[in-house]
Amino acid sequence: MKLFTNYIPTSPSMTFDEWMVKTFQIRSDIQINLDPVEQNIVNFVKAVCNQTGSTVRIAGGWVRDRLLGVHSKDIDLTIDNMSGIKFGEMCEKVAASNTEWSKNIGEANRNVKDDPRIQALGTTYIQMYGILVDLVNLRKEDYTEKHQEGKGRAPVISFGNPKDDAERRDLTINSIFYNINTGQVEDFTGRGLSDLGFNEHGQKVGGITLRTPLDPKTTFLDDAVRVLRVLRFYSRYQGSVLAPEILAAFQDPQVVDSLMRDYKNLKMTNKSVTNEMLGIEMMKIMNGMQPEKAVKVMYETGLLHQLAALGQELQPFNMPQRNPHHELDLISHTMRVLQHTNEFALKYKMDGETRSCMNMAALWHDIGKLDPRSHVVKPTGQYGYHGNPNFGKGEQYAPGVTRGVPHEDASAEAFENFARLMKLPNNITSKVSALVKIHMVPHSHMKVKDVNEKLYGFLDKMPKLWQAAYILSMADSMSKKEDIEKSRQDSELGRYEQNINTMNELSQKPLPVLLTGEDYIRLFPEIDPKTGFIEGLKKMVRDWQYKQPVLTKEEAIKRLNGSRPHILQKFPPKHIS
Repeated sequence: MKLFTNYIPTSPSMTFDEWMVKTFQIRSDIQINLDPVEQNIVNFVKAVCNQTGSTVRIAGGWVRDRLLGVHSKDIDLTIDNMSGIKFGEMCEKVAASNTEWSKNIGEANRNVKDDPRIQALGTTYIQMYGILVDLVNLRKEDYTEKHQEGKGRAPVISFGNPKDDAERRDLTINSIFYNINTGQVEDFTGRGLSDLGFNEHGQKVGGITLRTPLDPKTTFLDDAVRVLRVLRFYSRYQGSVLAPEILAAFQDPQVVDSLMRDYKNLKMTNKSVTNEMLGIEMMKIMNGMQPEKAVKVMYETGLLHQLAALGQELQPFNMPQRNPHHELDLISHTMRVLQHTNEFALKYKMDGETRSCMNMAALWHDIGKLDPRSHVVKPTGQYGYHGNPNFGKGEQYAPGVTRGVPHEDASAEAFENFARLMKLPNNITSKVSALVKIHMVPHSHMKVKDVNEKLYGFLDKMPKLWQAAYILSMADSMSKKEDIEKSRQDSELGRYEQNINTMNELSQKPLPVLLTGEDYIRLFPEIDPKTGFIEGLKKMVRDWQYKQPVLTKEEAIKRLNGSRPHILQKFPPKHIS
């Protein structure tokens, strides 16, 4: 079935296929070499097509990645003449006719049929040779419905042709198809292959240009999440370029309004262009190869200011730090820290989620310096950011706030508000907040001669994130001067790396727990456990272990008994009647 409704041949003798090749880029000179699993999937799908008369194409990310020489398991199939659900049922029937296929082809997922929204899309998925494959018909999306507060804009979805399906996608590089029936690469936007860096001879000769298939303003108004999705790919691909029209659209008031309209409304329904989707895209931006460049674009276009949702009383991002340790304004320092954090996270082979959290912490680690509560003005006119003890006396910052706050705590507070708006998962929020709060501590280790005591304590405090926290601090220390090389030389980089190596060794031989709660009660029966003395004594013994890692249980008991007068003074005995 040919679903093209705009087929207008340029001559009476031109066939449909000739028109396709002439009008669009249907390329036989660009080959995708399939691996054995992919070839098995293609062979099976061809067999199904023989029964259904379908033309099936692999769409989007898999095609992009394979053209870039990267293996991918993100296989989405588009079908031209039936729904994905119907094609999935045909897959089951064909698989049942062959012993090998019956072993390697699963059942199409039935649960999606219970969801009317998924049913309307005609989407399902099925296991093929160990890969979860999505099935969906070619689609056309029409965003004619006006935006409703709390509901976003839902497209009217109908059957489409390959050109419709390509043009509904976020970027031209994600709009390329691999036609399973013909083995050809198809570029229905006419720009996807060139934007991916291929020339007219099918050779990969250039870098990646990020461009929307249609007018970017229209694309972003249709789905505002695409703004961050574009930046995610900009962060992902080193050396990639944003098309000028995209940068212009980022700053368009209507686009910004569309993105922000519901962003600060925490009562949004699940049917909206959700904050959760924005949060997912933000974390993916942080997981790219050049997240600092994406943040730079966000800052220069005003998106960062909008999304950060900072209070009006805070200073602007480009605030001079007015501090002898910092030559850079705050946003320049932040982007430098983000760059170095990402580089070190890759060097130390941190896992993807941890690297994303580290980079998010780098973005937020000093935002609290914009908060007047953190400002301490010295007699020289220079600033410190460890919390103004006089803040709130005679002036009111916010209801109930009458105290200064160290900048790392103010930064964590601002991030946690951002995380709520973005609906980031609790485990992500807690990781990033912990890294932000503790990022100053490793700096103090540089001034200690016998540092192992401090490192043991740091390992105890951050058992799972100590390396991430130390890398963040290391990146912070080498991002303070205009001259990048001088900043690196002055940062005591070698000392930070030495401490990381030491903590790696220490973490292999963790300090034992010498005494249980029952031990402490037996040693001090006269103290009521409700006083919290057990935790206090645990910390006391732990501090002794930091200084003397080989401390034994017997030695700890002896020292506790020797400290009895001090302990009883701090935790008075129970009153005996």
